[in-house]
Amino acid sequence: MPSDGTVHELTKNTLIFMEKLLPFVETVGSMLVTLQEDQSGNFFTRDTELFIRVVAEYVQRVLGALGLNLELKARVYEAPTLSSLFLLNNYNYIVKALQRSGLLALLQESGIAEVEKQCQELINEHKTTYQKCWSKVLNFLLEMDKPILSQKGWDEQTKLKDKQRQLIKDKFKGFNTEFDELHQIQKTYAVPDTQLRDQLRNENIDLILPLYTSFIEKYRNLHFTKNPEKYIKYTAEEVEAKLKTFFDVSA
Repeated sequence: MPSDGTVHELTKNTLIFMEKLLPFVETVGSMLVTLQEDQSGNFFTRDTELFIRVVAEYVQRVLGALGLNLELKARVYEAPTLSSLFLLNNYNYIVKALQRSGLLALLQESGIAEVEKQCQELINEHKTTYQKCWSKVLNFLLEMDKPILSQKGWDEQTKLKDKQRQLIKDKFKGFNTEFDELHQIQKTYAVPDTQLRDQLRNENIDLILPLYTSFIEKYRNLHFTKNPEKYIKYTAEEVEAKLKTFFDVSA
């Protein structure tokens, strides 16, 4: 299994194999029809339309088996985030390969149009699962745990109680720790498709940056510490810059 969650060799080889069948659809179709005849005892009228259909059905079965194999392989990863990213990479690769090679056109010509839709649904599902990696960070930014209740009318002159100062410190420390850990881990993860990589980075930015900007604006002018640089580790611009280096081992 790839340690960085990239596309598995099995996925690449399977799509290459099926793509190589395309110039020989009638030959492959004839072989598959003969196999079906031997198994069922029935004989079929041979024509090009039949050959295309049985090859398309064969491709559909192979893709189904590949998907099941990938789902089982993904269980090897201990980190749910890496498991989701692995499946996301592989299903994205399958869709792109189907579109590029002409296999998708073959499936559609035979009335098997749901394969692309199913893969896209799985891609969206694993994107949603991937974003759960932000749950701890969001916990601090949205102040789900131990919220400071009365903040209306606070300004630079507000005198905070010791407990309030400590709560604010804990929120910044918690965010910094969780964000740094995610960055260290996820810059080693791979998303080889540039379009998907940019999409994931932008979705991360859209999710985290507005919340962090609001969070830092709420507290940075309050005198909750004599050493604000110790707790306010990142500007909003620096958080965005770090988010852009996810899936980049050189960062």
